[in-house]
Amino acid sequence: MKILQILLGFFMAVVVGFVLSVVTGAVSETVINPGYFVAPLMGVNILGAFGIFKMPVGALFFNLTSLVAGDITPDDVEENMGGYSNTAYIALLPWIDTHPRLPDVDNATTPGELVTLEGTYVMESNKYFMKVELPPKRQQSQPESQGEDGSKSFNNKGTIFVPGASDEETMGLMRMLNNAYGILIKVDHNGKRIQFGDEKHPVTFSPKGDSGMAPSDANGFTVEYSTDSFAPGYKYNSTIILDSGTLPAVS
Repeated sequence: MKILQILLGFFMAVVVGFVLSVVTGAVSETVINPGYFVAPLMGVNILGAFGIFKMPVGALFFNLTSLVAGDITPDDVEENMGGYSNTAYIALLPWIDTHPRLPDVDNATTPGELVTLEGTYVMESNKYFMKVELPPKRQQSQPESQGEDGSKSFNNKGTIFVPGASDEETMGLMRMLNNAYGILIKVDHNGKRIQFGDEKHPVTFSPKGDSGMAPSDANGFTVEYSTDSFAPGYKYNSTIILDSGTLPAVS
């Protein structure tokens, strides 16, 4: 039985690999990419009912090894300060009519294009991003690789701190976020807008309040956020629509 399974596995690898090579243009007159034949022999059940054939999804659909990256070196001019500015922007999924497009991985020519969103947000009628003012030094992001070799992604997690554990506006915001799915955009000290969450993998929020005990203690809600993604965050350069107006695009 095991011999039969092995033979069937190799047969499926050849068939699936050849089809994928043709579809992706990997087959030429003389070259066939062997990676497309190896992938179907590893890791998602193709025939789950039989538990015979497995392959990692990411290995089949994205061939990032074809991208040639230039040297990545520190820029003597650009400063690199830790943390974020004191502003964040949040929109819940029902408020958004159209999302920007995820990076076109197949046609990317630089590493930066792998994490840069294309297009802009179109909001539902009378809906906007919320601008949340935060204390200095109270934002953090900690993207972390997760999963088995060949099937890894990122768990993009972090925190923001919103003052006012007993303020009704802050308490109401925490109630809104507690069971919501949304988009979070942070701004670093160089003005770059980093987005966490997307249409299919939104951010979830977990607020935790602390009134403190002494007058010198912090008083507010630490909001933990988390989402799964193939990227450790996305760069969003387009406009942000607020109740007070529209923030212009950035480069």
